[in-house]
Amino acid sequence: MSPSRSKTTLTEVLDLNEESERSAQGTTASIANVQSGEMSEKILAFDNLAVYAYSLTEHFEPYLAPCMELSLESLTFTQSEDVREAAAL
Repeated sequence: MSPSRSKTTLTEVLDLNEESERSAQGTTASIANVQSGEMSEKILAFDNLAVYAYSLTEHFEPYLAPCMELSLESLTFTQSEDVREAAAL
């Protein structure tokens, strides 16, 4: 994977975070399935970030600060404990 792909993943995760927080204001029955898919994508994105950081070693350094910011913000994500756990790794 190239560093540009991990940068795209960060943008996608940020967008998902904003969308899921907005959608939480609607009815829970209609967004349960959507949120479930979004939560799975968020968890997968955090898992992939860990793999990228490990694989790219010093080449991941330009992306470290944005990733840490995203991870720290997601530690307080109220809609999914699994997302908080993935962000903590």
